Amino acid sequence: AELTQAAGTSIRTQLLVARLTLQEQRIAVISKQLTDVQAQRAGHDGGIAQMTSRSKQIEDTLRGQMPAEARQQLEREVEAAKGPLKQMQQRSAELSAQESQLSGQLASEQSRWIDFNTRLDEIEREMRDKR
Repeated sequence: AELTQAAGTSIRTQLLVARLTLQEQRIAVISKQLTDVQAQRAGHDGGIAQMTSRSKQIEDTLRGQMPAEARQQLEREVEAAKGPLKQMQQRSAELSAQESQLSGQLASEQSRWIDFNTRLDEIEREMRDKR
């Protein structure tokens, strides 16, 4: 009976170790994806900030006196920046949503890892108590 119980414990341990290893791999993959998305979003947000700042500078310049030709050129520049700025803002929102999703997945996978690890700790305690 003790041999059967020990064999069962050994099999459970091996299965949990395998699951724990797979969980660690999942966590590593999701963590890398999350880091990549965060870096992309930071880049987009930086670009948005630069474009917004430039548009504000131009608009401030347009409030002053200047030749009509220069005014028209600056107005065209502001208008030309609106499309790309909107696209960048949309992409940044998509990346934020993806970041949120990946953060949730990461938390879930980490929770599963903790569960597997706790179960291994329980088996280890059982084995110590039986000695």
